Amino acid sequence: MKNLKKLMKKAMILSLSLIMCLMLISCGLKDDQDTADKKDESVEDENTGVQENLPPALDKQITPISDIEQVTDSETAKTIISDLTEVAELTTDSDNKGVSVILKHDDKLKSVPLEYSFINWISEQTKPVIIEFVADYSEPSNKSLPYLYAMADKYSDTAIVALVDIEQTPRFVDDFDLEYVPTYYVSKNLTLYVVETSFDPTAEPSLLDKIEQVLTK
Repeated sequence: MKNLKKLMKKAMILSLSLIMCLMLISCGLKDDQDTADKKDESVEDENTGVQENLPPALDKQITPISDIEQVTDSETAKTIISDLTEVAELTTDSDNKGVSVILKHDDKLKSVPLEYSFINWISEQTKPVIIEFVADYSEPSNKSLPYLYAMADKYSDTAIVALVDIEQTPRFVDDFDLEYVPTYYVSKNLTLYVVETSFDPTAEPSLLDKIEQVLTK
């Protein structure tokens, strides 16, 4: 009987010890989980901060313009080009097809065909020239145009925007070492800068950010 009582006491003590151990383990696991949760929250906050500091994507910086006026009359085009750009003593070039300049004239954005030698015309400009090379067969080229028009509107006082269709002027593929369309150049102070060789309005840094880097050099 005495042995039985001793065994029962030992069993009770062992049970209590086991319960205490389980409670301690449970508390420890909870503390570890709380610590892990706090670390996750901290990492999440840090990541959020990084995202907030990234430059905005192109579609958040400018509003695309879907359509602009197309100037088709040759004399009107010459007048607008000579009024708003530098032409000096340039002569017209009948082989210069597929090149247009996007200009704000009479408070309207207009696509004006350029009848002067494109390379000679670029060299005469005192303002930077933002150039996009495109092709009708390129879907990204077609999607990019509303954004190019928006940039022409944004920079109407400080830069000039030119659009070149390489299907109509295939010689520019070699002249400008083009491998992809659309490709973007900026001509500034008689220097050509390759800005981008693709179009993605959601890319970060954006096309506009890259152009700004060249314009502010």
